[in-house]
Amino acid sequence: MILDWRGIDEREFSPLSHCAAGSVAGGLAAAASNSLYVARTRLQTHGEVGTRRYKGLQHVLYSIKVEEGYEGLFRGVRARVVVHAPAAAICLSSYAFCKHLMAVENRTR
Repeated sequence: MILDWRGIDEREFSPLSHCAAGSVAGGLAAAASNSLYVARTRLQTHGEVGTRRYKGLQHVLYSIKVEEGYEGLFRGVRARVVVHAPAAAICLSSYAFCKHLMAVENRTR
Protein backbone atom coordinates (compact mmCIF):
# COMPACT_ATOMS: atom_id res chain seq x y z
CA MET A 1 0.00 0.00 0.00
CA ILE A 2 2.84 2.38 0.81
CA LEU A 3 4.47 1.72 -2.57
CA ASP A 4 1.16 2.41 -4.36
CA TRP A 5 0.61 5.55 -2.30
CA ARG A 6 4.08 6.83 -3.17
CA GLY A 7 3.72 5.82 -6.85
CA ILE A 8 6.59 3.34 -6.78
CA ASP A 9 6.60 0.17 -8.89
CA GLU A 10 6.51 -3.03 -6.83
CA ARG A 11 9.64 -4.31 -8.58
CA GLU A 12 11.67 -1.37 -7.25
CA PHE A 13 13.35 -1.35 -3.87
CA SER A 14 12.38 1.62 -1.73
CA PRO A 15 14.26 1.59 1.60
CA LEU A 16 12.08 4.29 3.15
CA SER A 17 8.84 2.58 2.16
CA HIS A 18 9.95 -0.82 3.38
CA CYS A 19 11.26 0.62 6.65
CA ALA A 20 7.97 2.43 7.22
CA ALA A 21 5.91 -0.68 6.47
CA GLY A 22 8.05 -2.86 8.72
CA SER A 23 8.01 -0.34 11.52
CA VAL A 24 4.23 0.06 11.46
CA ALA A 25 3.66 -3.69 11.24
CA GLY A 26 6.12 -4.45 14.03
CA GLY A 27 4.74 -1.74 16.29
CA LEU A 28 1.14 -2.84 15.80
CA ALA A 29 2.01 -6.50 16.34
CA ALA A 30 3.94 -5.68 19.53
CA ALA A 31 1.06 -3.59 20.88
CA ALA A 32 -1.57 -6.17 19.97
CA SER A 33 0.30 -9.06 21.59
CA ASN A 34 1.46 -7.17 24.68
CA SER A 35 -1.21 -8.59 27.00
CA LEU A 36 -0.12 -12.13 26.12
CA TYR A 37 3.49 -11.16 26.75
CA VAL A 38 2.55 -9.77 30.19
CA ALA A 39 0.61 -12.96 30.99
CA ARG A 40 3.49 -15.18 29.89
CA THR A 41 5.93 -13.22 32.02
CA ARG A 42 3.62 -13.51 35.05
CA LEU A 43 3.29 -17.25 34.56
CA GLN A 44 7.06 -17.60 34.31
CA THR A 45 7.87 -15.53 37.38
CA HIS A 46 5.05 -16.37 39.81
CA GLY A 47 4.45 -19.67 41.52
CA GLU A 48 8.04 -20.84 41.72
CA VAL A 49 8.11 -20.54 45.51
CA GLY A 50 5.24 -22.09 47.47
CA THR A 51 1.86 -22.62 45.86
CA ARG A 52 1.16 -21.53 42.32
CA ARG A 53 -0.78 -18.31 42.06
CA TYR A 54 -2.12 -18.76 38.53
CA LYS A 55 -3.79 -21.83 37.04
CA GLY A 56 -3.17 -21.00 33.40
CA LEU A 57 -3.30 -18.37 30.68
CA GLN A 58 -6.99 -17.58 31.00
CA HIS A 59 -6.73 -17.30 34.78
CA VAL A 60 -3.72 -14.99 34.68
CA LEU A 61 -5.37 -12.70 32.09
CA TYR A 62 -8.55 -12.53 34.18
CA SER A 63 -6.59 -11.93 37.41
CA ILE A 64 -4.58 -9.07 35.91
CA LYS A 65 -7.74 -7.45 34.51
CA VAL A 66 -9.54 -7.71 37.87
CA GLU A 67 -6.60 -6.61 40.06
CA GLU A 68 -4.98 -3.96 37.85
CA GLY A 69 -7.54 -3.20 35.16
CA TYR A 70 -6.77 -3.01 31.48
CA GLU A 71 -3.72 -0.89 32.31
CA GLY A 72 -2.11 -4.00 33.78
CA LEU A 73 -2.54 -5.91 30.54
CA PHE A 74 -0.78 -3.17 28.60
CA ARG A 75 2.00 -2.46 31.07
CA GLY A 76 5.25 -1.93 29.17
CA VAL A 77 3.59 -1.57 25.78
CA ARG A 78 5.59 1.54 24.84
CA ALA A 79 8.89 -0.19 25.57
CA ARG A 80 7.88 -3.22 23.48
CA VAL A 81 6.84 -1.04 20.55
CA VAL A 82 10.10 0.95 20.75
CA VAL A 83 12.09 -2.29 20.61
CA HIS A 84 10.05 -4.23 18.05
CA ALA A 85 9.23 -1.50 15.52
CA PRO A 86 12.86 -0.86 14.46
CA ALA A 87 13.63 -4.58 14.51
CA ALA A 88 10.72 -5.30 12.16
CA ALA A 89 11.73 -2.37 9.95
CA ILE A 90 15.25 -3.77 9.57
CA CYS A 91 13.93 -7.29 8.99
CA LEU A 92 11.42 -6.31 6.31
CA SER A 93 13.89 -3.99 4.58
CA SER A 94 16.53 -6.72 4.49
CA TYR A 95 14.03 -9.21 3.13
CA ALA A 96 12.80 -6.79 0.45
CA PHE A 97 16.36 -5.89 -0.53
CA CYS A 98 17.38 -9.55 -0.91
CA LYS A 99 14.20 -10.25 -2.87
CA HIS A 100 14.97 -7.28 -5.11
CA LEU A 101 18.55 -8.47 -5.67
CA MET A 102 17.36 -11.95 -6.64
CA ALA A 103 14.79 -10.51 -9.04
CA VAL A 104 17.43 -8.29 -10.68
CA GLU A 105 19.78 -11.27 -10.94
CA ASN A 106 17.08 -13.37 -12.61
CA ARG A 107 16.23 -10.57 -15.09
CA THR A 108 19.86 -10.20 -16.21
CA ARG A 109 20.20 -13.89 -17.10
